[in-house]
Amino acid sequence: MNKNLIKRLHSRLGYWIKYERKRLLALTNNPNLRQDKFIYIDKRDGLNHLDQNITICSRSTLSRIENGQVVYDSSIVNIFLNRFNKKFRINEVDQHLIDSCIQAFYVYLLQNSKISTKYLSVILEDTNFKVKDNFLWNEDYKVLIKIVKWYQSFDILDEVELKDFISKFEFYHESLQVILIYYLGFSVYFNPELWGYHIQISALINEKFSDDIFLQMFHLLFNKNEAIVIRSFYQLNDQFNSNSFLNQILMIFRVMFIHSYFERDYLHLKYISLVHKIRTINYTPQDNYENLIFHFLNLNRIEDNSSIEELLLMIKDEPVPRVVNRLVLQKMVPKVRTKNQLSIILASLLEN
Repeated sequence: MNKNLIKRLHSRLGYWIKYERKRLLALTNNPNLRQDKFIYIDKRDGLNHLDQNITICSRSTLSRIENGQVVYDSSIVNIFLNRFNKKFRINEVDQHLIDSCIQAFYVYLLQNSKISTKYLSVILEDTNFKVKDNFLWNEDYKVLIKIVKWYQSFDILDEVELKDFISKFEFYHESLQVILIYYLGFSVYFNPELWGYHIQISALINEKFSDDIFLQMFHLLFNKNEAIVIRSFYQLNDQFNSNSFLNQILMIFRVMFIHSYFERDYLHLKYISLVHKIRTINYTPQDNYENLIFHFLNLNRIEDNSSIEELLLMIKDEPVPRVVNRLVLQKMVPKVRTKNQLSIILASLLEN
């Protein structure tokens, strides 16, 4: 059997064990799920002939497993999987199907978006039909279902989906991680309810994609310096494959910076929709975030500083070009009652 394949899958299984152990520990507070207890033989392990005071492995070995490192004795991994009622058998034929399916999605993102998304859906469902009893693939499949919708209509994640995908990120297929990090970044930018998660996405990029010049631009989007972002766009412009889905994404980003009427083509994206509503004074909320923003915009006047501070807290993580900040704060100026309130708003406007 292919040694590289074994290494890849054992690494993913180790990450999954860490995820599941920590998830159940947080859920049940069972002390046996702590690393120092988890290494001891459990009656569920089917090793009744051994003393339960004996450890399966050292704590350092468990730590290596949970951090994606391959250990010599694979039976240790199987014992830990069994504790979560999971089994995993490496099937080279199935893995080839999975690799080929995800590669098609990878090509669509970075090379050729002229591939039909219907074709991607067919490949995905065919692979899912053929691959059996593979819980790692089951998790990959859930992500790919969402990515199909992203490819088809620029669908963005909600907070529950984002948190779920971030928590499981380490054990996803290696090529799927590349696709997913772009999707996470896209969703955090275009969903105002997710702006606060940009720190977590930046940390993921720094940890796993530090050499990806395109992903490094994500940091710039949240550094409040519009000029640097625009300059970076121009510098990298000729490095984007014009046929890729990534290039389509960049076209949407450009809409945010040129403030053109093209924004009407992308009103299904929450950030662009919010900007459009504020510009056209259409304060009909579609989610809780918009409801809170429009609450402030509908006020006749601001009674105290706490209201201003609450509003500023809501929009502080907006990425460049920070259109919402400028529009909202400009509309709030006539509503203030004191010089102190005015100075708070003006200071924030100057910062933008």
